[in-house]
Amino acid sequence: MDILGLIGILLGIVTIVLFIVKKFSIIVAAPIATIVVLLFSGVPILETVFGKENSYMAALAGFIAANFAIFLLGSILAKYMDKSGATVSIADKVLSVVGTKNPYNALVALFIISAILTYGGINVFVIIFALIPMSKPIFRELNISWKLVIIPIFGGDIDVHDDDASRCAILA
Repeated sequence: MDILGLIGILLGIVTIVLFIVKKFSIIVAAPIATIVVLLFSGVPILETVFGKENSYMAALAGFIAANFAIFLLGSILAKYMDKSGATVSIADKVLSVVGTKNPYNALVALFIISAILTYGGINVFVIIFALIPMSKPIFRELNISWKLVIIPIFGGDIDVHDDDASRCAILA
């Protein structure tokens, strides 16, 4: 890697941080920071992003096509749980167990629930679709910023996926 590419990476990090500090959406900030990195590294931007093979768009389309059923069924499950009142019921039970004095207990509870579900073999996307609607009443009741919702959910997913037991299960 040449020095110009390294400068591009550092400027990309600075760009994304500045955009986030200025309250821009990550959906806007990330592509702009990526373009900064691509410009400094000398990579052909149009071919890298929009090319027919080995491009970002081709890989994204393949990912969406491969996981469409999971996204569809996960969102249906989440909507069904929300409409049936199951999410509020589960959230009330979680709050009765962890209490309302310390809001961080609820974050730890979501972390543990996510870790257990992931360890049980449930797909990460399905867990996200199930836990996000359940988290809304908890976060509203405890006055926790909604921006923190993904931390305990992804934390539980990443924690379980990173241990030796799940590596053995994946390799088997």
